[in-house]
Amino acid sequence: MERVLAPDSDHRESTLVVGGSVLVDGLLPSVPSAAERLSSAAAGARLVPVADGLVGAAALGIRMLGGDVDDATLSRLREDLAAGEKR
Repeated sequence: MERVLAPDSDHRESTLVVGGSVLVDGLLPSVPSAAERLSSAAAGARLVPVADGLVGAAALGIRMLGGDVDDATLSRLREDLAAGEKR
């Protein structure tokens, strides 16, 4: 897990994608300190809540293969998953 959460270099921050209705729709909006506590537990990673947990799973897979998960990548993942649901 440390390898996945660790920044790739000094100038890029780590990202932790969290998803699922209980966390994103329930805990994060109702407990103001929840996002900060999650980020702190993940070594200060930037917390990115998503509605679909598949986005987080895909981001984790990309990171495990050595890829970069930036905002553009997260956006493409969200769009691709949303398009797949409409088919």
